[in-house]
Amino acid sequence: MPKITESEQSFYLKAIEKADKLAIHSPQEARQNIAIESLRPFETRMIEGKRVVVVPENIDELVDKNYLFVLAAIGLKRTDSLIVRGKSYNADFTFNTDQLLTLNGFGIPLVEGFVPKFRKDLKGPLKKGLHCAIQYICSGQKFLDKRWLIFGDSGSILPLLFGNTWGTKHQDEKIILDWIINCFIKVDITNIDSYLLNIEELKKSLGLKSNRHKNQIISSDEQKFIEDDFKDLLETIREFKYDNYKSFTELVNHMRLTALLCKNAKPYGDMCKHIINERLSLIYKNEKRQKKNVPIAKLVELKKSTPDYVRVFNPCMAAGCKTPFRVGSFPENDEERRKIRVSLGEWAKSQKGNIRVGPRLSMIESWYYDVLGL
Repeated sequence: MPKITESEQSFYLKAIEKADKLAIHSPQEARQNIAIESLRPFETRMIEGKRVVVVPENIDELVDKNYLFVLAAIGLKRTDSLIVRGKSYNADFTFNTDQLLTLNGFGIPLVEGFVPKFRKDLKGPLKKGLHCAIQYICSGQKFLDKRWLIFGDSGSILPLLFGNTWGTKHQDEKIILDWIINCFIKVDITNIDSYLLNIEELKKSLGLKSNRHKNQIISSDEQKFIEDDFKDLLETIREFKYDNYKSFTELVNHMRLTALLCKNAKPYGDMCKHIINERLSLIYKNEKRQKKNVPIAKLVELKKSTPDYVRVFNPCMAAGCKTPFRVGSFPENDEERRKIRVSLGEWAKSQKGNIRVGPRLSMIESWYYDVLGL
């Protein structure tokens, strides 16, 4: 048998060493290798109970050439995923100036490790990118109400970056952006109170209005009834303001409590809306377009002799009670008027035990006497 030279021995020993590293020892390893082979740059997947992320072999080169990979690489500092080396990748996509500025802003919280304080000097794509990132960072927080925040209407980063083509193109970029967004979970949520809306804008957005009943289509007596019935609620709405939040948790707790206030305010808002809409619909019904400029008081007067006027302008809803009867037509003689007076009197007697309605009965009766000519 010929003697093996040192160089030949070195050759196959290296091959054996390499083969030992590449050899598959179990079905699990086989499945893992196949799964990893199919992954794109920075795509993540659960493999054998572990979340892995594939990083291109030429990541150093990619970082030098493309800012998207700068952010993706920084994300590696903020992940618990198992990092696996993948194949080299040729990034043939580029970004224009606006797209790059958007990415710059989008990456600020990831680069800093926390949400920075609001800055008035940020404009355009940079500002949009930053606000979009903060929206992602906060989106998973329980009880967070985005209506409080100036970035609350920020949408997905994909249409912001790529416009209408994001749904059909940019598949690799989307995967990398998904990775970056996943890394946001490690960003500290700070300074969110600096992104709060103006308090009056917030109250409008939340529907926290305390003057819904202050409408010319609602009489002064009705306004007083509503004001008295919702006194505590309206006082709370009028006093609503931001607190001095010492933490993000305190801010979210205030949002949670305010959600309850909004819920409690709904009956008040619904009632005012119903009264106003019903009355406006009536006075403008069948009216010509030019009469839109006619004073409301005059339009109301034109409807006073109709049963519909009695139906929608009676003060019962504002007073907190049901209407005593329906009016199909106005009384035409003394007997018809007498019957209505009797019905109205019987209804009033049945309501006298109602602590809320009792003191308002005289006003309600007077209204019906006046309108129906009783």
